[in-house]
Amino acid sequence: MAYTGAIVGAKCYNTSAEAVDAFYSASAPVLSSGSTSYLTEFVKESGAWKLKQWTITASSTTLRYSRDAPIPTFPACDPTEKFFDGMTLGWGIAAAMIAVSALMLARRGARSG
Repeated sequence: MAYTGAIVGAKCYNTSAEAVDAFYSASAPVLSSGSTSYLTEFVKESGAWKLKQWTITASSTTLRYSRDAPIPTFPACDPTEKFFDGMTLGWGIAAAMIAVSALMLARRGARSG
């Protein structure tokens, strides 16, 4: 099996890029309060994630820094695994239905014969 996906939380994403998007999208901004407050958050700009921090005072909001966010690594997974699990279950149900139909036809044949 080819492991091309990545797991974030309990979900297998098709690509590492989708996993990184899910990871940073779920990150809530952090506000550090005080006479000078700081707001830190992850923002996606031009396809790249940035870590930005703003300084917030009573009179202004100023961008303090903007850095490239670190690219996290995630455990690998196979995105097609769920499909094959479903296919296996589907074939199992189909086989059970065929077996029941065959038994019913055999009983009818035994009664009429």
